Amino acid sequence: MKRLVYFCIVILGFALTVWADTMYVGGSIKIMVRTAPATNRKIISMLNTGQQVDVLQEEGNWARVRLPDGKEGWALSQYLTASPPARLKLERLEAEHQVLKAKSAPLIKENQTLKTDLEQLESELADSQQSFESLESAHEALKQDASEYLSLKAKFDQLNRQMEEQKQFIETCEGELVSLERNRNIRWFLSGAGVLVVGFIIGFSTRPKRRRSSLL
Repeated sequence: MKRLVYFCIVILGFALTVWADTMYVGGSIKIMVRTAPATNRKIISMLNTGQQVDVLQEEGNWARVRLPDGKEGWALSQYLTASPPARLKLERLEAEHQVLKAKSAPLIKENQTLKTDLEQLESELADSQQSFESLESAHEALKQDASEYLSLKAKFDQLNRQMEEQKQFIETCEGELVSLERNRNIRWFLSGAGVLVVGFIIGFSTRPKRRRSSLL
């Protein structure tokens, strides 16, 4: 029988533990936790504002609470609130803010580094774009110069061919001139020789004949 009663008490305590509501001490006060729901009972602990307790049972203006250290007692329920006090919320928010700030510090530093790298990359990209435009302009100028060079080379080759043709023509003319000069000299020589022969013939034919001696 004792075991059954002990088992029921354990089950009841477990049920009360499971169904306990979390409450907070509200206001800017300190409240007393007593051994029973009466102001003349012994004080076993003091609760500060914002301290968290588990409400196990309510009886009139009193509530049986479990403290964070495991102690149980009775406190006036009018000083308990289901939502955390504003100051506690503020403290939690400040603590969370500090944690987030500490976590975000490396991210902010990394973001700044990435921003610096991005600015450097943008600067390098601008320099590369400017270099590319310069190279493109130089390439266009080179293409134009190459086109002009090819045109000039074609004209030079044409003039060179014309000079070769004129040179061959001059050499041909010089050869013909030499041949004509040789022929003219030969004609002059033959003309002179002919004149001499004709003159000799004329002179010989017109010379007076000698008389024969009378002694013959």
